[in-house]
Order: sequence, then C-alpha cells, then structure tokens
Amino acid sequence: MKTAKRIFLILTIVCAALAAVLDITALCMQVQVSGERLLTMDSRMGYLLAVSYRWVTLAAVIFTVAAAALVVAYILSRKKRKRESV
Repeated sequence: MKTAKRIFLILTIVCAALAAVLDITALCMQVQVSGERLLTMDSRMGYLLAVSYRWVTLAAVIFTVAAAALVVAYILSRKKRKRESV
C-alpha cells in the first residue's frame, strides 16, 4: 500500500512541475505573439509561435487543472489517513 502512495505522490509532483513549466512557456509565448513583436520576428520562429501558442496555452491549462486536482486528492487522502490513525 505504501508503494501506491509513493507513486501517487511522485505523479502529483511530476504533474505539478510539468504544469509550472508549461505555464511559464505559455506566458512567454503569449508575450512574444502579442503586439508588433510577431511582425519584427524571424519568419520561421514567428510562424512556429503563431501556430503553436494556442495549443501550448491549452495544454498548460489542462495540466494546471490536473495538478490542482491531484494535489487536492493527495491532501484529502492525508487527512483521511490521519483521522483513521487517531
């Protein structure tokens, strides 16, 4: 049973870290695409940013929601374990 709890904790940490990285990436991409920066950028990089920033933002939102749900589930499971042991 302890192995399952460790795996759940590791999954929660990995998902939260991935969500943080994707949030930072999405924020940077949003800044680069906004305004006239896209017009003054290299055409290949500008095309890549213009095509992919929406999908990166969507993935960031999905992973952030998943990480929040996993953190809440982990906290609730710890509270339940504390009540059972008392």
